[in-house]
Amino acid sequence: MAASALLSGCGQGEVRAVNGAAPELRDARAINERLGSDDPALVELPAGTINLSEPLNLDSRKTLRGAGAGVTVLKMSGGMEEFAVGNLSVEDGETDITISDLTIDCNRKAGMGIFMTRVSNLRIENVETMNCLRDGLRVSGKGVPTRGTFIDNVSSHHNKDDGVIILWASREALISNLRSYENGRDGVVFDHSEGSAVNVIANANGGNGIFFRNLFGGSYVNISATRNGRHGLYLQGFVGSTGASWRAQANSQKEEGKFDEIFLTDSAELSYGISRDSVVTGVVTGSGPEFGTPPARYGITWHSADVDIEFANVRFGVTASGDECRAPDNCIAASALSDRN
Repeated sequence: MAASALLSGCGQGEVRAVNGAAPELRDARAINERLGSDDPALVELPAGTINLSEPLNLDSRKTLRGAGAGVTVLKMSGGMEEFAVGNLSVEDGETDITISDLTIDCNRKAGMGIFMTRVSNLRIENVETMNCLRDGLRVSGKGVPTRGTFIDNVSSHHNKDDGVIILWASREALISNLRSYENGRDGVVFDHSEGSAVNVIANANGGNGIFFRNLFGGSYVNISATRNGRHGLYLQGFVGSTGASWRAQANSQKEEGKFDEIFLTDSAELSYGISRDSVVTGVVTGSGPEFGTPPARYGITWHSADVDIEFANVRFGVTASGDECRAPDNCIAASALSDRN
């Protein structure tokens, strides 16, 4: 049976063939035509490497699905200043966009792997982004509250700037199973948003491991930052939030003794103000024998007593300074892993 006959039997907006994908979808123009042809539209991409000379644009009620991360690879072959896959910013925003089961290789020719702006009910699942000139994955409300961001099983690596950044009025964001490593700047940035994250790993990034900035009412569980260039976990404006099972070890790789495993700034310039009314339970900081020479300055640094975050059940490892923490009246020297809670 001809492929056209197979395609004609599919539901409205679907692009399918035998084995679940249309083999003719091998360039950006063909894929964009499929995405724009129906509303809603489901476009399933075949296995293999697809070279793209222009970005893929998604608007409301569109799904772009591959055969699996590492199986379907979108590789940029032409210069794209903004993004490889994303949406064009619109004043009223978009809704119901899904990107799943593929790898985006910017190939040092695209600014960002995925860039989504003002999209409610956004889903990004089973995706890998790499080799981008800016960020691997950027999701932004762009100042307009945007609700319902779901990100699961995403890895982002070897990008020039941040691995993953969620920012600027993203509300009700749920992030899980996120791995960001060997990016030029920060591994993960949660910025000016409200949401929750679980199972987040940031390793060997050039800047901070994970930057928590101007957040309210969030929950962050099973968070790990190791061997990053600057601070492991950087908190600024962490308000009314909770954390559990945090690990920050062997950070400050860029310069020994300059940056901390966990750094709490006293900046109050952001909309939610100074970090306060928050609790973090179960924390491991500092180096142990498996990390070699301890590079980080302190396990935890408070800029001032005005920062009101309660840490419970903390275990400190070795630091470059020999001190567990730096804060008013509550630091104790440590030269080995503490048995205290």
